[in-house]
Amino acid sequence: TNAKWLHLRTVVQLVSILARNTPRSLRPDAPTLIMNILNVLAAIDGQEGEAEEVGESCLQALCALFGSCVAPGTVPLEPVVKTALSLLRHDPNYAGYDDDDDDFPDDDDELIMDNYSDDDDLSWKVRRSAAKLLSVLVSTHLSALGELLVPISAGIVATVLDREETVRLEVLATFSTLLSQLQYDDADAFSENADSTSQKRKRNSDDLPMKLTGVRYVEPQLA
Repeated sequence: TNAKWLHLRTVVQLVSILARNTPRSLRPDAPTLIMNILNVLAAIDGQEGEAEEVGESCLQALCALFGSCVAPGTVPLEPVVKTALSLLRHDPNYAGYDDDDDDFPDDDDELIMDNYSDDDDLSWKVRRSAAKLLSVLVSTHLSALGELLVPISAGIVATVLDREETVRLEVLATFSTLLSQLQYDDADAFSENADSTSQKRKRNSDDLPMKLTGVRYVEPQLA
């Protein structure tokens, strides 16, 4: 099993390297590579340990592919966004308490926590890479996301208070990227509308002398 994860992680890391350094060579195969990586992420969802290391590498490979190899509108984004949002919540080691639970954990919970160390928790790597993938999608494929911006925004807001600082920082950076891209998009739309209005007024102004040709000016008479 360890050899399997190691081989898979090596292959995915190779894809990332090629995507960043020779993106043109991967562009024809990018859609197929993306779907294969999504299948790997679906297979390891909910697993821990080495599977999470592979998950991090897969998300980094998707960042490289969408950042360098994929033209907007050429790959369906919905399954990618759905996977990223799901892994943004990946935290199998977090133990929350329901309203019906006592205010303090029982003896069994304390025993589990005594045998568990934060050093063994790799889930934060998955959540951080998922946030980074959303940031790449927003910055490079904003126009193609369309209505997917709604769940992306909700997912970012829901995880802005992640228990790991590195994840919180990446989520905040993704949120900042989203706001900036939306601001630039609105500014571009306003500029286009202003240019269109200006050109229309110019055309009307150019037509005005033709419409007034042959009209005799009459001096107003004062009473």
